[in-house]
Amino acid sequence: MAPGTDAALTLVPVTLAKGLEYDHVIVVEPARIAGAEARGLQRLYVALTRAVSRLTVVHSEPLPEPLPAMAGPRRHGRHPDRATPSMSQ
Repeated sequence: MAPGTDAALTLVPVTLAKGLEYDHVIVVEPARIAGAEARGLQRLYVALTRAVSRLTVVHSEPLPEPLPAMAGPRRHGRHPDRATPSMSQ
């Protein structure tokens, strides 16, 4: 977004994100989402699939399985039908 333009940030807990879509989604500390409850991996899946155009995952803790095998550190990839993910440590 260009300087001086209005920008909007919507913060949505993963428990309320199911069924919603956003241009850019930032998922912070996916291991905490996965470990927060018995359905944590399902909640993480919801969070990771809300992006229409861009997905950014920010973490300092190790990624929960199976994410490390799929992403690797600082690896950028593209799924042909989904958003462009980026992983940041």
